[in-house]
This record gives sequence, C-alpha cells and structure tokens, in this order.
Amino acid sequence: MTGSVTGMPLPAPFLEGLRYAMERLADGPLAPALDLYATRDAIVAKVGLPGPKPEDIDVTIDDGLVTIAGSFEAGESADAGYVHRELGHGSFSRSFWLPTAVQADAATATFEDGLLTLTLPKTEQAEPKRVKVDVA
Repeated sequence: MTGSVTGMPLPAPFLEGLRYAMERLADGPLAPALDLYATRDAIVAKVGLPGPKPEDIDVTIDDGLVTIAGSFEAGESADAGYVHRELGHGSFSRSFWLPTAVQADAATATFEDGLLTLTLPKTEQAEPKRVKVDVA
C-alpha cells in the first residue's frame, strides 16, 4: 500500500494501526475490549463489559463467528448537569472469528465484576493414522 500523496510505501506500524482502527470502527463506538487466547482444550474469550447486567448480554456462536451484544442504561437522569461525560451507555456489539473449531453446545459463560469470560471447548482433533503398505 502506498500513500496517495507521495506514492511511497506506508510503514508497517501505520498499516497495523490502521487495520486495528478499522476493526474497532466496524464493531461500533461501544465495542467492548476483548482478549482471546487458546489453551490445550479450549478457546477462552475475556470481554470487558462494565455496566450491563448478565441478563442484558446475548452471546451467539454461529459457524465459527462469536457475537456478544446487549445494552445498558447510564442510570442517571438526563438533566444531571454533566460537565464532562465519557461513560458509554446504550447498545454494544463485538464479533470475532474463532481460530479453530469448537463445541458450541458445550460453551460456558461467567460474568463477574464487569468481565465476561467465555470458555469454548475445542472439538476433538483427528489423530494422524498410519497405514502400513503391504507389498504384493
């Protein structure tokens, strides 16, 4: 990729930052932060969700795509006389692709102190099988 003004190649850190920004923008302004990692037996997602109640969070797993969505209200009156306001309220959504196949029906979710933890057990991988070749 090159800059439109100079025609020179753009530096890799710029492209990485741009890609990250575009992904966050695609998820919307209230896209929650996500940590995703793999253990030997599962994929684990930790999602920061300060504000909503557990019953206001919806998690769907569809063909390798996980979507976490919901909404929450600010709780204060609109006429509170804010001088500055950054805490979000309203709807949120975050989607991500899983790096490997999981058992969606065995997934578990816990919600504690504003942190949603999804544990998605991996499907059993087929072990390589050796076949002996007989000489005829």
